[in-house]
Amino acid sequence: MNRLAVLPACLLLLSAACSGTQKPEDRRDTKPRVDLVKQDLDALQGDWSTKSVALEVVEGTQEEARGTRLSVKGDRYTLTRPDAVVEGMVRLDPTKKPKELDLKLTKGRDAGKVMKGIYELEGDTLRVCLVPPGADRPSDFGGAEEGLRVYVHKRAKR
Repeated sequence: MNRLAVLPACLLLLSAACSGTQKPEDRRDTKPRVDLVKQDLDALQGDWSTKSVALEVVEGTQEEARGTRLSVKGDRYTLTRPDAVVEGMVRLDPTKKPKELDLKLTKGRDAGKVMKGIYELEGDTLRVCLVPPGADRPSDFGGAEEGLRVYVHKRAKR
């Protein structure tokens, strides 16, 4: 047999054998992450009443909390505050510790910008910690970052 004819076959076998030697982290399955995102996003669906608001770790007024409502439908949200209505799209990453969310603002004075935050969802209680657009994501719920807001929402009764 001609040696030149055997060379491509050998290269093909060698490349097939080497493709199975990837490190496990290079062959990550993204399905579990997608399932976690869907699970958390499904859990956020519906209307939420706000139980407390803290700005830069200073408690907000009860009127501000009572006048604030959150509604999530699909990957869109509306936050109605006494002084403004903010709408946007939510992106979750429940694989991070703490869980992360990005809010792309589509309506309001910061439309087009992204607010980074973290969240915690336990039963009918949702806790969200956000920083202003352009700021670094908070690392915990008790930080002292400038403009930090912590919302505690309870699922509204149906």
